[in-house]
Amino acid sequence: ARRIDTEDTDIERYYLKKLLKDYYNETQSQKAKQILDNFRVEIRNFWLVRPKDMKGPLKMIEEGE
Repeated sequence: ARRIDTEDTDIERYYLKKLLKDYYNETQSQKAKQILDNFRVEIRNFWLVRPKDMKGPLKMIEEGE
């Protein structure tokens, strides 16, 4: 696990924000809106957790988009 509020995690932050925006657009979740509205502060609450053997970057564009 590692923090994603650092400069070397731009890709991960971008991906998280995209997921939150997509989720908000589909659900109108007030919690998602609150996180997006305060993203610079809220990002400190998120951690990246992935298997040790996963070396590649996150998949940014889903198949079919």
